[in-house]
Amino acid sequence: MNFFNGDWLEWYAFMKVASLLLKQRLNFSVLRNFEILFADNKKHELDVFFVLQDRQPLWIECKSGEFRDSIEKYSKIRKLLGVSKEYALLLVIDLPEEKTKGFSGMFDITILSEKTFLPYLTQLLEKTEL
Repeated sequence: MNFFNGDWLEWYAFMKVASLLLKQRLNFSVLRNFEILFADNKKHELDVFFVLQDRQPLWIECKSGEFRDSIEKYSKIRKLLGVSKEYALLLVIDLPEEKTKGFSGMFDITILSEKTFLPYLTQLLEKTEL
């Protein structure tokens, strides 16, 4: 049941990124669905977290339903994790490209749809020296 309630999107993100990294022969480590405890004793579950080439974090949160109420929370978590905005991704299903750009411009996290996810990552990896 969890798979159909959203786990499928996390699995999709994990598989697509891992495939892309393997194709580009980049080393990586990854964690899925793990809890992190911050200094304020608040726990948060992170959907997918990669470390590229032993140094570059890539964090992906996935939403197949309503996401607007989570943007501020994810923006704060991004800062606590020390992940740059371009490597902190919120993957949202069926969000038009103009809205992904608008929300990304308004908040401290990069918001993508399933259509813009892989092209964005491909371009990001090409321009980044890892």
